[in-house]
Amino acid sequence: MTIDIKTIKDDLDFVSNRIGEQTRTISIGVLAIAWLFLAGGKDAPAVKVMPDVFVLLSAGALSIGSLLADYFQYLCAYFVSLQVLNNTESNLDQTPEPEYNYQSFFHKSRRFFFWLKQITCLFATGILIYAIVEALLESNPL
Repeated sequence: MTIDIKTIKDDLDFVSNRIGEQTRTISIGVLAIAWLFLAGGKDAPAVKVMPDVFVLLSAGALSIGSLLADYFQYLCAYFVSLQVLNNTESNLDQTPEPEYNYQSFFHKSRRFFFWLKQITCLFATGILIYAIVEALLESNPL
């Protein structure tokens, strides 16, 4: 079975969009849970030993970093598309097909921020899980 390039690009576009949505959802969730522990009060989770504040702040900071990387990825994507449009319009009689410059600063930055948001989101999630498990084990030793 052969697959045309448009189908592959459509699939890649759909999957990368879903990855972005999931990354944002997870990052906001980690930030909310970390904030819930940090803020305390009557809505704080009932644990005998609070998770380490520095670890919670680290998870929150990484979550914010993931959200910022997501923003910068889309900002770079905007400039990539703008460059293609400007090049196409200025060379309308010379270039038959619009082309991306995969070596441009913004295109490389776009890929960098895509991977950065994945990594920071995963680290934030791991750190938050570590903090919660550590607090639970300290309050209820095995």
